[in-house]
Formats: sequence, C-alpha cells, structure tokens
Amino acid sequence: MAENTMEGGAKWTIVTILANMSVLEQCASDIIQENGVQLIMGMLSEKPRSGTPAEVAACERVQQKAAVTLARLSRDPDVAREAVRLSCMSRLIELCRSPSERNSSDAVLVACLAALRRLAGVCPEGLQDSDFQQLVQPRLVDSFLLCSNMEESFV
Repeated sequence: MAENTMEGGAKWTIVTILANMSVLEQCASDIIQENGVQLIMGMLSEKPRSGTPAEVAACERVQQKAAVTLARLSRDPDVAREAVRLSCMSRLIELCRSPSERNSSDAVLVACLAALRRLAGVCPEGLQDSDFQQLVQPRLVDSFLLCSNMEESFV
C-alpha cells in the first residue's frame, strides 16, 4: 500500500514539474527531446490500482494535471503534432466520453476538453468530424454537459 502511495506521489511530483515548465515557451523543445509528451500520455492513462478513495483521488489529480500540462504545451505546434502522433487526442476523447476512465471526475473532464480544444486548434486533422462537432465546436459548457451526462445515458 505504501508503495502505491509513493508511486502516485512521484507521478504527481513529475507532472507538477512538467506543468510548471510548460508555462515557459522555451521549455517545450526540451520536453519533446526528453520524451515528455510520451510521459504525459502515460499519465493520462493512469488508473487507480485499488478502489480506495485516496488512490482514486491521486489518479484524478495526475490525469487532470497531465491534461492541463498538455494544453499548455500544445501552444507549440511541434508539441501538438507530437501529441497527435502519440495518440493523445484519442486518449483525451476517451477520457471525455467515458466517465469510468476519469473516475467520473468533472475536473478531469474540463481539463481534457481544454487540452483537446487546444490540440484541435493546431492539428484539426487529428479529430473525426463527430468528435469535433460534440467536443470542440460547441461552447465548453455544452461539451461538458454532454460528457458529464453520458454516465446517466448508459443506465
């Protein structure tokens, strides 16, 4: 149990450092060179190892911070193209459309929608038309409401 908490804490620390670096434009190329986008993609794929509230909350924090970091970094077209190449758009769409993938977290949903919109602004060819129409084109609040209500439509 302590190992999971330690690992979650380490991931949180790493993604926080990347998030802080992402504010500085000159750091984008360094992050690409050091496989930072791939690391962020891995953090977007984070899943809680147990169902404990602490583990679920830690996973949500890592996913949210990773999405925020990706949105910031995607101001740089090279980062955005690398993110599309690494299937980050597909993972963001999955997180938006599947509440269970984001542990039904609204904060993760908002961060993923923001990152997806930023990526689509630079690399629109990475999106299918239906995803663009539902997740990017409408107002953010409308996309949020659509995705946050998806859980109820499966019941």
